[in-house]
Amino acid sequence: MTFDDSFFEGEERLGFYIRPMIKRAWAIELDILEVISGICRKYNIRWFAEAGTMLGAVRHNGFIPWDDDIDIAMLRPDYEKFMKVAKKELPKGWRLANGRQDNNPSDAILQICNSYEVNTDPEFLKKNHGCPYIIGVDIFVIDRIPDDPEEEASFRELATVSYHAFKEAGIGQLIDECDELVQSETRQLAEVCGYDFDYTKPIKPQLLVLADHVSAMYYDAPTSRMSIIPYYCVYKKLWWSSEAYMGVKRFDFEMTSIPVPQGFDEVLREWFGDDYMTPQRRGAGHDYPYFRRYEDPLRAEYERRGLTFPEEFVI
Repeated sequence: MTFDDSFFEGEERLGFYIRPMIKRAWAIELDILEVISGICRKYNIRWFAEAGTMLGAVRHNGFIPWDDDIDIAMLRPDYEKFMKVAKKELPKGWRLANGRQDNNPSDAILQICNSYEVNTDPEFLKKNHGCPYIIGVDIFVIDRIPDDPEEEASFRELATVSYHAFKEAGIGQLIDECDELVQSETRQLAEVCGYDFDYTKPIKPQLLVLADHVSAMYYDAPTSRMSIIPYYCVYKKLWWSSEAYMGVKRFDFEMTSIPVPQGFDEVLREWFGDDYMTPQRRGAGHDYPYFRRYEDPLRAEYERRGLTFPEEFVI
């Protein structure tokens, strides 16, 4: 994707100042999205803008000024197709984070990242618009949920325990190194689901795989509702009609256009409330920007080497 130099300048939108490094991250995210879109076209995979990116497309025809990432979604059948080909199709050096092949997942949401580590190599900076940080695009998977109330309650409980155990397990921990609740939940899941954990290996990635299997339980069921299961478990709601994602509309987004579900009004009301078209600076689910955590270690490395931290790397 080609960007004018003016795109990288700090600017104010709706009274909010967007710093140059945020604009560089936006550009990388758009580059990543272009690659994902190309893979999806090649394999006939549907995807949609989701959450804040859907809202940005509908309300701003671009990023929400105070947003720092791109969120997209795929229905479960499309997600499974994508997962089969993504690793071989992504550019060399990119990371499929929090996926089934990730040995150290930190989140339940799949993320396509431009790097495994912060990188100040000139060639890397040239390819990444002068940004040394790890930047990614989030991919949510949309699953069906049962219509029968009792069946739904059982499904929600099982999914909630699965994602809770995953969240609370420490990266790299064996089962006996986890706290007692995680140990109890893991063994309960093994019994209920008939799942064969390998207790000689770190438990967190195995719990993510199981949680994903639980989420996909109604993969082929003709249910009337869908949701993003990790959020459905946390918020005890956040679902919409299956019809909402049966068609696509396109909206302008910065210098390109992106698909949103035909039922975007229903979905956005569920995410943000009936007044979603009124801009409000609501807090994100993470620190702003999400890649700020990389700045301090990079500064420390420059100090260790007796070098001045580049002004253009300031977040």
